Amino acid sequence: MLKRYMVSSMLLLLLTAGLLLLPACSNTATDDPLIGKPAPLFQAKALDGSTFSLGDAAGKTIIINFWSTTCPPCVEEMPSFQQLQNKLVTRSDSVLLMIDLNDDLTTVQNFVQKNKYTFRVFLDSGYTSAQLYNIRYTPTTVLIDRQGIARIYKIGAFANFADIEKQTSPYLK
Repeated sequence: MLKRYMVSSMLLLLLTAGLLLLPACSNTATDDPLIGKPAPLFQAKALDGSTFSLGDAAGKTIIINFWSTTCPPCVEEMPSFQQLQNKLVTRSDSVLLMIDLNDDLTTVQNFVQKNKYTFRVFLDSGYTSAQLYNIRYTPTTVLIDRQGIARIYKIGAFANFADIEKQTSPYLK
């Protein structure tokens, strides 16, 4: 009887843990109260140790992707964001910021190096920017227009580069 109780308790514990962790990696889209409002300013630390302030990108279109290496949809959409970076690299009016939320510096550096990603990656281990942007799920992508207004708040992975391009192109002209 005790063994049966222990097994039942363990299954209930695993189910509860799974349900609590499920929102950490989402594949759905929604709007957010940030849409149409000035984007909150924050600073983030890059993998090389430098600091970036969102205010430094004033007047530019800013695309921020909140992600984690442990989130399969996040990892799946990374090649599409690399394609976006390849497109934006010659432009001075747009910035792509990839903000990792859950990993340590070495894990992220190894991930970026292994996959040969060239976009700028920042760490938000204290969830400072994530809190400002009401990030509850990864991946979440936010687009801020040149006037500093949040225009896109997408929870979940983009299907592919064409999907990213379709949604962001009105702000990248």
